Amino acid sequence: MKNTHNAGILALLFFLPSFLIAQTGIIAGKVIDAKTAETLIGVSVRLENGGGAITDLDGNFRILNVTPGKHKISLNYTGYAQKTVEDIDVKANEVATVEIVLEEPVAQTLTEVVVVAKAKKESTSALTIFQKTSIAIADGISSETIKRTPDRTTGDVIRRISGASIQDNKFAVIRGLNDRYNVAMLNGALLPSTEADRKAFSFDLFPSSMIDNLVVMKTASADLPGDFAGGAIIVNTKDIPESNYLSVNVSAGINNITTFKPYLSSPGGNTDWLGIDDGGRALPSSFPTTTAYNSAVSADKVRFSQSLPNDWAITENSSAAPNTSFQITSGLVTNTDKKVQFGSTIALSYSNQNRIQDAERNRFDLQRQLVAYRDKQFRNNVLWGALMNSALKIGNTQKLIFQASYTTNTNNSINSREGSDFDREQYIRFSAVEFTENHLLTTRVGGEHLLTPSGVKLTWGGGYNRSTRDIPSLRRMTYAKNFDSEEGDPYYAVIQPGSANLNLGGRFYSDLAENTLSGNLDLNIPFKVLGEKQIIKAGGLYQQRDRAFNARVLGYTATGYPANLFILPQDQIFNPENIKASNGFIISDITNPSDAYTASAALTAGYVLGDFKLFEKLRFSAGARLENYDMEVNSFYFGGQQVNSVLKNADLLPSANLTYSLNEQHQLRLSASKTLSRPEFRELSPFAFYDYEEEASVQGNPNLVRGTIANYDLRYEWYPGQNQLFSVSLFYKDFINPIERNFSSTGGGTASFGFQNVASAQNYGVEVEGRKNFDFLGGWGENLLLFTNVAFIGSTIDLTNV
Repeated sequence: MKNTHNAGILALLFFLPSFLIAQTGIIAGKVIDAKTAETLIGVSVRLENGGGAITDLDGNFRILNVTPGKHKISLNYTGYAQKTVEDIDVKANEVATVEIVLEEPVAQTLTEVVVVAKAKKESTSALTIFQKTSIAIADGISSETIKRTPDRTTGDVIRRISGASIQDNKFAVIRGLNDRYNVAMLNGALLPSTEADRKAFSFDLFPSSMIDNLVVMKTASADLPGDFAGGAIIVNTKDIPESNYLSVNVSAGINNITTFKPYLSSPGGNTDWLGIDDGGRALPSSFPTTTAYNSAVSADKVRFSQSLPNDWAITENSSAAPNTSFQITSGLVTNTDKKVQFGSTIALSYSNQNRIQDAERNRFDLQRQLVAYRDKQFRNNVLWGALMNSALKIGNTQKLIFQASYTTNTNNSINSREGSDFDREQYIRFSAVEFTENHLLTTRVGGEHLLTPSGVKLTWGGGYNRSTRDIPSLRRMTYAKNFDSEEGDPYYAVIQPGSANLNLGGRFYSDLAENTLSGNLDLNIPFKVLGEKQIIKAGGLYQQRDRAFNARVLGYTATGYPANLFILPQDQIFNPENIKASNGFIISDITNPSDAYTASAALTAGYVLGDFKLFEKLRFSAGARLENYDMEVNSFYFGGQQVNSVLKNADLLPSANLTYSLNEQHQLRLSASKTLSRPEFRELSPFAFYDYEEEASVQGNPNLVRGTIANYDLRYEWYPGQNQLFSVSLFYKDFINPIERNFSSTGGGTASFGFQNVASAQNYGVEVEGRKNFDFLGGWGENLLLFTNVAFIGSTIDLTNV
C-alpha cells in the first residue's frame, strides 16, 4: 500500500511541471514602421513582469510561458519613440496576437518620449497603415479581420475587397476585369493557372485560416508582374505559426434546387469520390493508334470497336446528396535553440458539391429563331488538396522557406437537352457525359537574408509546378425526328453511313500536361537623404512553361442502314451484338492533326524601382520593368497543314505613383503605368472543340498578338483614426489590341466562337470604400468593425474590325 502511495506521488511530481506549463499562454506579434509599413528587425520587446523577445527578419516576436491575465509590453528601437502596449489579454493554452506600429519622434528632445496604446486598437491598425504607406494603390484584409468573419476560403475573403467579386465561387474579377487581366501571387511568387484553357486561379483552394493578410494591388509598380490591369492579388500565408494548433472544420450544405431532388447519373468508377477515375473510363490499352486503326481490316475494326465499354446509359436517381466539405489545418512551431526556429503550417481540405441546373436556350439570327432547347444538367464537383508552408529562421537575419501544394479539381457532368432545331426542321434529343480531372502540384524554395545592419535585404526563390488535365471519356449522342412526323413516331439516332461526328454519337479522350520552372531575385536597399528614408529596389524573374496536349476523337458510323437499330435507346444501341461490319455500327477514328499541340513560353524580366520622400508631404515612386517574352505554339490546321505561332516581344513598362499628404489624415494619390495582356496557349492553337455550355464550337486563332494597357488612377484617402478609412478612387484604362471572343453563325443551327484582337477598348469607374470602428461605444463596441464598399464600372469595346 505504501509503495502505491509513493508511485502516485512520483507520478504527480512528474506531470506537475507539464501541467503548470500547459496553464500559460503566448504573446506574439509583428512590429512595423508607421511611415513605410515595413517590418522592423531587432526591436526589443519586454514583458512588464520579466521576459521578452527580439523581432526577427519579418518583424515577428514571440514571448513564451506568460501567465494568464492582462499584461503590458514595452518596445524600444533606436531612432523610434518608445512604445508601451497595455491590456494584452493572455489566456491559458492560447496565443494573444498584437501588431504594433512604431513611430519616429517628432523632434529630438531631452525628455524621453513614450507612446501608450491599447492592444485591441493597435492590432487592427497595421493593415490600414500598410494601405496608407503603400507605394501603389492597394486594398487588403488582415488575419485579425478575417478571424471576425465566417469566411472559409480565400475566395470568400476577396469578396470583401473594394471593386472585387468572385465568379463561380473561385475566380476573381477586379474592377470589372476577368481573370485574363489579373495575376495571383502566393508569398510574392507567381501562382500558375489552375485552368487549362484560361489564365485563372481557383481561390477556393486555400483555407482562410492560413492567411496572414491578403492584398490587392490595383496600380502597377516595377516590382510587380507586367501582365495585369485589374489587380495583382497577393496572398501571404503563415509559415511559422504563433503556437502549435489543430483546427477541424466540417460543414454540410443544402440547396433547395438540388438536395434530395432527382438527378441524372451515368456509369462511373469506384474512386469518383476522390475525383480520380479508376481506369474504367479510359480507352483500352489494346486499342490501336489512329494510324494503325485506320489501316486495319474490317474484322479487326469490329473487334476493336467491341472492346469499348457500353457505358452510354443515363438514369435518373431519386435523391441528390447534400454538399459536404471539411478542412483540417495544423501549425507546428519548434524552438530548437535561442537562435534557430522551425515552423510549419499544413492544411488539408475536401469538398463534394452537387448541382442541378435547368435552362432554356434560344438562339436567333437577324431574321428568325434558329433553335429552342431545354437543358437539364447534373454536375458533381470534387475538390481536395493539401498545402504546406515551412520556414527555418536562423537568428534575426536569415530565413529559409519551403512551400508545396497539391490539388485535385474534378467535374463530372451529365447533360440532357431537348428541343427544336428550326433550321433542320427537327425535334432534337441530345446527351453529353463528361468527366474532367485537373491536378496541380506547386513547389517552391526560397530565402530572405538581411545583409547589412542598415537594412539591405536579399530575397530569392525558385519553384517547379506541374498541372495536368485529363478527360478519360467524353460521350455525346444525338437523336432526332422531323417536324412532320406522326405523333408517337420514335426518335432515331443521327448516325450516318461512312460519316462520323463526335456530337452525333462519339467519344473524346484527351490529356494535357504543363511544367513550369521559375526563379526570382530581389534586392532592397534603404538609405537616408536629409533625414528621410529612401529605397532603391532591383530584381529579376525567369519563368519557363512547357505544355503538351493530345486528343483522340472516335465517332460511330452506320454500316448499311440498320433501321431497327436506329430507334434503340442509347443504353442498347451500341451493345456488342450491334457492332458489326454490315447492318450495324462501327467506330471511325476521326482524330485530326489539329487535335494536338505543343507549346512553350519563356519570360525574362528585370526591374529597377525608386521610392523617394522628396519633401515632407510629397512621396514619389517610379520605376521601369523590362519583360522579354518568347512564346511558341506548334500545331496543325484542320486537314494537316502545319502552323507555328510565335510571339516575341520585349516591352519596357514604366510606372509612377505619387502621394501627396494634405495632413496626417488626408492624402491624394496619382498613378500612371503601362501593362500587358498576352494570349494563352489554348487561344493560339487552332484546335476546335464543341462546348456544350456555349452550344458552339470554340477554336483558337494562331494570329493573335499581345495587347497593351495604359492605366491611370486618382484616389483620395481619409484616415480619421486607427483602423478607419474612407476613400474614393477614379480609374481609367485604355486597351490597345485587347483579345476578345468573337461569335459567328455558320447556318444549319451551328455556331462558333473564336478569339480576335480588336482595335481598342476602355474600362473606367469609381470605387468608394469605408471602414469604421465603434470603440467609442465601449464594451461590445470595441469588437465591432464595419466594412462597406461600392463600385460603379463601365467599359466600351471598338468592334469595327470584327
